[in-house]
Formats: sequence, C-alpha cells, structure tokens
Amino acid sequence: MKRPEDEVTIVTGTGALRMNRGIRASLVATTLLALTACAAPVAGEALEEKLRQAGASVRGLGSNPEVFPITADSQMAAWTLVGESKESGPLPLARQLNHRMGRAAKRRTMLVVGGPYSSLTHEVVLDALALNGETPLPGLVLVYVGSAESARAARTAAGALGIRFVQRELP
Repeated sequence: MKRPEDEVTIVTGTGALRMNRGIRASLVATTLLALTACAAPVAGEALEEKLRQAGASVRGLGSNPEVFPITADSQMAAWTLVGESKESGPLPLARQLNHRMGRAAKRRTMLVVGGPYSSLTHEVVLDALALNGETPLPGLVLVYVGSAESARAARTAAGALGIRFVQRELP
C-alpha cells in the first residue's frame, strides 16, 4: 500500500515531478557513482611522489629514480586513450616513454612508470616497448607501478629486450 510520505515532489521551473523515495535514492546513488568513477584519484606532484616512493622501495638501485607518470583527466579519458591506441597505433605518450627508456638505459638508471589507470599504464608501456623493436636496452631497470596482473605482458616484453623489470603496487 502506497503511503503519502513515500512520495517526494520535486518542483522545477516547468512544473512538479513526483517520484517515490526508492527511485530518488537510486538516482542519487547512480549520480554519485558516476562522479566518483570519472574523478582522477591521483595526479600531478602527488602521483610523482607515489612513483618515487615505489622506486625507492626497490633495494640497491639508488634513491633518486627517474619517474614517468602515465595519467589522464578521468577514467573515461583513459579508456578513450586505450581505444585510440588499439585503433590508431601508439600514443604520443608511448613515444615519449620509449625515448625516456632509451635515455635511462644509456645512463644505467632506474625508470619508474605508472599511474592511477591500470589499463592506460599497461597499454602505454607495451606500446613503448614495442616501439623499441628488437634493440636491447640492457642498462635499463624498469619499475612498473601497477597491478601484478597488468604487468605480466610488460614483464615478458621487457625481458626480451634485456630490461630488468620490477613490479610494484601504487602506494
């Protein structure tokens, strides 16, 4: 049986809209979920600091790692970039990472890569490794900051190029 207190009236500029409390609660929950899914969890200097922390946790590799943050404005933007990469080839970000990997290998330094969106990090790192072709990079230590699951393919590709590969979770 419908009770009067179960209905909510929303007054707008064009009239009134009646809805029950269950529908209103689900609309609020859906809106909040959509807003939090599209918000960037870590970016800028905060992300760089987290990457530095992850690199510092690798023993015997120095305390000043070079970092390469991989990020997007939102989860939706990250998915769009992944789709673009799969359809049109490597992103400019992958080309930049490939250049930095070559430079870090020559200097024999550690390069820490990662970001808040694992699918984007995975795609950019794989593309950067593929751009290197078969040219080995034996002086490079690549610290992949992301999930162990997303790191598997990158670990294999890096190993084929003589890269020392270390995986860490985002702190």
